[in-house]
Amino acid sequence: MTVVSIHRLLPSKEFLINCLFAFASLFSVALLYFRPLVLAIVLLALSAAMLIFNGKKRYLALFVMCGACGAGAEALAIGFGAWHYSFSNIIGVPYWLPFLWGMAGVFMKLISLEIIAIAGRFTKIRPPSA
Repeated sequence: MTVVSIHRLLPSKEFLINCLFAFASLFSVALLYFRPLVLAIVLLALSAAMLIFNGKKRYLALFVMCGACGAGAEALAIGFGAWHYSFSNIIGVPYWLPFLWGMAGVFMKLISLEIIAIAGRFTKIRPPSA
């Protein structure tokens, strides 16, 4: 039986900083949902900080695509009556929702790269160049 050193299982510092961005965005929604315009500005600032931290050009297209598709899918579901937001602004969707979906898309990409990097410490798997 082989003993695995714990440092091989730990995520990178960059990933932990991105986790802070993710938690900050979720706490912002929880605390500011009743003030949609303020929340949109806060999420815009967090999104910009997250994109700059990770190399803006690398993830900007993913951010925009996930923001648009996520908010669009929710608008469609809202249109069919699946749910509603207490403070909706545009076609049943709050101003801040595209920013949250964009951050979620980038964060999911970062999670997948971190999992591959950790797995690569134990195997010959290497993360693709992002």
